[in-house]
Amino acid sequence: MAVNVDDVFKEIGDFGSYQKRIYFLLCLPILFVGAGSLAYVFIAAAPEYRCLVPKCDINRTNPTYNESFIYFTIPYLNASANYDECHRYQRLNDNDSCLPEDYSKSNTTECPEGKVFADDVFVSTIVTEFNLTCHNAWKSQMAQTVYFAGVLVGAFSFGIVADLTGRRVTIMIVIIIMAVSGITIALVPGLTTFNVLRFINAMATTGLFQTSFVLGMEFVGPSKRVMCGIIGEYFFALGEELLGLIAWWLKDWRMIQLLISAPVSCFIFYWWFIPESPRWLHAQGKDRKLVAVLEKVAKGNNKTFSPLFWNDNNGIEANDLPGVKTIKVVTLLDILKTPLLCCRMFSMFFIW
Repeated sequence: MAVNVDDVFKEIGDFGSYQKRIYFLLCLPILFVGAGSLAYVFIAAAPEYRCLVPKCDINRTNPTYNESFIYFTIPYLNASANYDECHRYQRLNDNDSCLPEDYSKSNTTECPEGKVFADDVFVSTIVTEFNLTCHNAWKSQMAQTVYFAGVLVGAFSFGIVADLTGRRVTIMIVIIIMAVSGITIALVPGLTTFNVLRFINAMATTGLFQTSFVLGMEFVGPSKRVMCGIIGEYFFALGEELLGLIAWWLKDWRMIQLLISAPVSCFIFYWWFIPESPRWLHAQGKDRKLVAVLEKVAKGNNKTFSPLFWNDNNGIEANDLPGVKTIKVVTLLDILKTPLLCCRMFSMFFIW
């Protein structure tokens, strides 16, 4: 005999006060998932840059991008008067002056002395700090490819972990990984370490989003499931808007990364506030824990939960609640037996 959890939720409340509190708590980390997913737009932004020009850039430690000598030291890249970012005119002599006649008008060279970056929008990004310019510009795009590889791996791996160990345990694991890796990213000295940690962070971020989403859906009744699925996406979008404000305020990639990562550590306290998914407990046959969670939901919703009786093996044998039905065990393969579910599934694949 198996208890239909949907029917139990109809009795104790599809989306009562208790579920609303749990759902809201589960949505809060999604703010930082949304911020992290879009963070690369700001932390890897490529500001305008040019070659450093010896003899003209007097302040070698903190040169400024816009200088009066640019027009005769840096070639135009095209007719729209954009300056070449990767070349400068060759110098014709070794004197200390910075005059138009000191530079060739046709011969150019690359930038062995380094680059000068505009700081009107961003004070620092990984492009400016790790010099991901010209021949190394591809490394910036590769870093984002590495991130989405982590998203792919995290989606598969933490989905399996959540099914094996439970949603609650998985959320705790990914919160710790996400917080530690995200904070450490803000302290890395080089691009290789940055990529490794971003890969790990992407795995954890994806695991947190999908596990929180699933747990939230498994805590509400069928009538509220669509609404709750949409509300969770609003928090993702709000996180992206929050990131924009943070980036506008700080303008430094390390501080941006730190501010969207450090608060995640506060969610470790969810271990004492978020219960396990009743549907997962039901699927795993953890009947005592299932009843405890359902009783807690009912109490939080000011509802009464009819007691279930136990068999000799300490498992729930059946229950006398009206509307509680015996259901058969289903698997993922059952989706393929229903044309409508197949259509919806492949439509979602296509949309994503």
